[in-house]
Amino acid sequence: MAGLGLLLILSVAALFFPSTVFRPYPVDAGAVPVTAESAVKATGRFQKLKQLEPSIEPGRGTRRFREAIANLVPLEAQRLMVHIHFVLRHTLYGIVPLFRQESDWAVIVDPSHTRDVEPGKLYGWRERWAVRMRYSDQKGKPQALILIFGEAGEQAGFLSALQEMGFPLGTGSPAAA
Repeated sequence: MAGLGLLLILSVAALFFPSTVFRPYPVDAGAVPVTAESAVKATGRFQKLKQLEPSIEPGRGTRRFREAIANLVPLEAQRLMVHIHFVLRHTLYGIVPLFRQESDWAVIVDPSHTRDVEPGKLYGWRERWAVRMRYSDQKGKPQALILIFGEAGEQAGFLSALQEMGFPLGTGSPAAA
């Protein structure tokens, strides 16, 4: 009876606390690349920025984001910036607004510091098209960035843009992982 109770508790815990899993998956051959801007979500460790204009200046500190809405900004010298504008609103009793904090966070990747770029799917409550980029940060530590797309065409368009920039692309086959 105790074993059955433990199994029931573990099953309920898995229902309320699902884990997301990335798995390499080939790009959909029938997907038409989307050239318009699309909503992208990003998961990974981001560097705080002091300023964006007139030039990008990194600040102190890093923060981990999970499925945050991000902007993909191509930079000079075949680099890509994944940018998150983070707004934190503080309220009193959840109703009265007190103040808000705004900050900018980014990951800047280039082909020379990128180990691989893999197309795939993110499994959780539902399947979503994703791209995993494994790269080295400024200190040389390995990092991973997962970009989540709404459609297969958005993923295909992003991968073709990365290929033009010279990033090392994987096939997305599970055997290569």
